[in-house]
Amino acid sequence: MINSVLTAPQIIRYVKSLLDEKPILKDIMIKGEISNVAHKWASGHLYFSIGDQTATVRCVMFSRYASTLKEIPQNGTAMLVRGSLNIYEKDGVMQLIAYELQAMGTGQRKNDLEAIKKKMQQEGLFSLERKRSFVPFPQTVGVVTSSTGAAIKDILATFKLTNPMVKIIIYPATVQGVTAPQSVMSAIKKMQQDAVCDCCIIARGGGSSEDLDCFNNEMLARLVADCTIPVISAVGHETDTTLIDLVSDARAATPTASVEIATQPVSQITDRLTFLRSKMYSQMLHQLEAKEQKIENLQLRLKAQSPKAKLEKNKYILLGLTAQLHTKQEQKINNLQAKVVGLIENLEHLNPVQVLKRGYTITTKPDGTIPIKDGFETGQTMITHFQNSKIYSTITAVEEDS
Repeated sequence: MINSVLTAPQIIRYVKSLLDEKPILKDIMIKGEISNVAHKWASGHLYFSIGDQTATVRCVMFSRYASTLKEIPQNGTAMLVRGSLNIYEKDGVMQLIAYELQAMGTGQRKNDLEAIKKKMQQEGLFSLERKRSFVPFPQTVGVVTSSTGAAIKDILATFKLTNPMVKIIIYPATVQGVTAPQSVMSAIKKMQQDAVCDCCIIARGGGSSEDLDCFNNEMLARLVADCTIPVISAVGHETDTTLIDLVSDARAATPTASVEIATQPVSQITDRLTFLRSKMYSQMLHQLEAKEQKIENLQLRLKAQSPKAKLEKNKYILLGLTAQLHTKQEQKINNLQAKVVGLIENLEHLNPVQVLKRGYTITTKPDGTIPIKDGFETGQTMITHFQNSKIYSTITAVEEDS
């Protein structure tokens, strides 16, 4: 049976009073590994946690004690913390008001993690050469994260603004606690079986070093390294580096930043399409002009090789040859005519009639032949030709000139 109804502040003050009644809790020593170290330089206060894999206690060392430290402790360092246990009434969280720190050396968790890192690094699982590139414009992206956390809300909102055409498939997983590594591995295996995603985002919305410890699981890291598609690790913050950060193909500081790695903005896609369309149009225009020029050249060649063109060409050649022939014929005829005229003039010059015209006579035998030396005989009839008359005579005597 419920005795009374209390408010949250009343419950916190009651528990705080119980702690105050235990003097042993006013000066205690806690040993463990330091984590979540945050030194507020403005106030000088030092905040951190101490514990192991099973539990941690939040601690605060105010500036008057933190200023006495030789150096700020590092995450993973095993230490003894002395202080007073208290409850912070504002949020009801138990914390240790620390006023002394003693180093114990490197913590076991840190040693184990460093050993795993060294082994995987020697196997080449962290090398840049094995990291795969991402598809510029993925169609489907798988997101392994808590289905109710802030990370998936940020991712979905960023994809909606950046590239709403990308299909998002959520593979729910526990991303904190002891069961987280196996849960994340099951989600990754399911995504690989579906074989529809172009890349994978493993995300959670930050947290303490203990919260992120599940992502330092060696089996999970090896599964991420062997994933069939590129993986983006988006867990924790810049100051926290987990094993899956090292084996993933890309690391994002936040879930929102993972979207910028997974896809390009729609504006870049449209700009790219506009550029490609302009380039394609220019290339098509260039090809059309080249084809038109080729067709024009072929038409000219076809026209030059056609029978009609050849006939026209031969016609002009024949006309030219005919003209040359006529010219040469005329020249030949003119030359022959000139030669004939010259011969005629020579003949006319040698014509006996012309000789007669000049007052000379020609004596021939009756047969018209001109007697040669020793061709005259006594009693032979001879004819003496004048220009307009002939005289017939008989040779009575033949004398030779001495």
